[in-house]
Amino acid sequence: MVQRLYARDTAAENRVCCRNITFQVTSGCNLRCSYCYEHHKSVERMSIETGRKIVDYILDLYEKNESDFVNQNTQAVVLDFIGGEPLLEAKLIERICDYWFSECYRREIPLAPFTRISFATNGKLWFSPEAQHLFEKYHEMMSVTVSIDGIQELHDKYRVDEHGVGSFSLAWKAFQAGKKDFGWLTSKMTFVPGSFQYIADSIKMMLDEGCVEIACNYAYEPTYTPEDGRALYEQMQTVSDYIISRRMDVTIMIGHPCSEEQARSLPRPAIVPCRFHNEANQVGALLGYLKSC
Repeated sequence: MVQRLYARDTAAENRVCCRNITFQVTSGCNLRCSYCYEHHKSVERMSIETGRKIVDYILDLYEKNESDFVNQNTQAVVLDFIGGEPLLEAKLIERICDYWFSECYRREIPLAPFTRISFATNGKLWFSPEAQHLFEKYHEMMSVTVSIDGIQELHDKYRVDEHGVGSFSLAWKAFQAGKKDFGWLTSKMTFVPGSFQYIADSIKMMLDEGCVEIACNYAYEPTYTPEDGRALYEQMQTVSDYIISRRMDVTIMIGHPCSEEQARSLPRPAIVPCRFHNEANQVGALLGYLKSC
């Protein structure tokens, strides 16, 4: 959206219009998802001093106006917080955001009104005092996604805590609270070969809950087969029929085919397919509007 509003003459100039700044605030996590590539969880966390140095660096780039990453053609910024589980460091996220906005105003850099705060969470700490304080302060400029892999049977099979207990009920409560309190209507799903039979029912469940954007990713480590590709095609054909028959204004992203801004520019309804990262790379054309990578 920002790139379209402030279109420049070249692609490089357009890319700099809106930049994502990613802070890995922790490598710790309070779940032990079986498909996670982080097999050895650590407790490393970003310090507020490091967070402030990153903010200073980005704002220095803007003032110097010499970088092709951030310069005075930059019109908007997304502060993206990742983990691990970001809400383990909700207070740190709030302090980094506080510093970002205070420095923008102190330096008279006009990015503050055009800043978004973004992260995905497993929802386990949604109702903690620190998370609730963060939401109350910044919800008007936040985009928060709760990871729900799908129906409870699927979600609880893979997204478990250190005791092997499924986390669906906590994630579901978090999603419902975000929807009710702040109008957040996005979700994130991760699939593995054992998930394929559940994909259509899982996506339809979230659509019925009002989701307008669902990002579906694949765990990188499993081996996917051509049979998986055919199963995906059939599942997504069912989803496409469901969307079209109900004239839903939604976007479903499969894999990482395009940026969030590119996805938002697609005509809706849109299903955005991506190739698998191995031999099962011929998923085929899906019904609806498509943009393949």
